[in-house]
Amino acid sequence: MVGADASRGRWLAIKLSEDGSWEINLVRNIAEMWESYSRASSILIDVPIGLREQGDKGRLCDMEARKRIGARRSSVFRAPCRAALRAENYEDAKRISREKTGKSLSIQSWGIIPKVREVDEFLNENALAEHRAVNHFTRKTPRIFFRVPRNSEESLSSQERRDCRRQSIKYSTWSHA
Repeated sequence: MVGADASRGRWLAIKLSEDGSWEINLVRNIAEMWESYSRASSILIDVPIGLREQGDKGRLCDMEARKRIGARRSSVFRAPCRAALRAENYEDAKRISREKTGKSLSIQSWGIIPKVREVDEFLNENALAEHRAVNHFTRKTPRIFFRVPRNSEESLSSQERRDCRRQSIKYSTWSHA
């Protein structure tokens, strides 16, 4: 399994092996991440994936994440709509977001737009990565991943996971079937 997060213009990847060993790597872009780790059992990325085109209804996975982490719910900020990814500046991104969703865009969302755009474009251009991502998993944020153990009673039910996938979360991790 590989966990990845944006780090100073690159991606920090941590690979955990079944034997408990681990390695850390910095890669230039998401394509290099895919090249390096496409054979991993899964790649978990901490950026919003599966963006909405329009509409004011939030993503189910984000609403569930906020509910489950309680007091830290503000750390799960609203994902940008896809059209906001093309904005040249924050003011344009907020205007586009209001036009498409009826809500503005937070400064936190604006700060990660370059990485969200990178992943969104990569998945739209890479059929194999998109196919694996669409068919197997929903996004896991570190806040939820570490807060709620996979097998605890607090984990999402299979119906909740299906609902997340159907609503707007098309992909979040790439995994072998």
